[in-house]
Amino acid sequence: MWRVSLTGIRELTDDPFFPVSWEPIHTEGKGLGKISHHRASVQSATEVLFYGGLLGDESNNRVVSFDCTNNMWTRVEMTNVSEENSTIILDASGNLCS
Repeated sequence: MWRVSLTGIRELTDDPFFPVSWEPIHTEGKGLGKISHHRASVQSATEVLFYGGLLGDESNNRVVSFDCTNNMWTRVEMTNVSEENSTIILDASGNLCS
């Protein structure tokens, strides 16, 4: 996982040489690993859900939550999900519907 300072990016507007760069962060818990084509949904000021996409050549059916305050991954257990009914439904604000 990597992060960049949004404040630093805003500073680039006034100073194109402002030193801002991506930095790796250490995380706890088990994330999704090396996935591609995934989606994210901001749930709050400190929580982001990651879901979908590809894990290698296979479809990813796992959902994980990332707590930005503690740099912690948590798996979200989905109930009543089958191969035929594996659509994730988000409300108008992009929040996961249960």
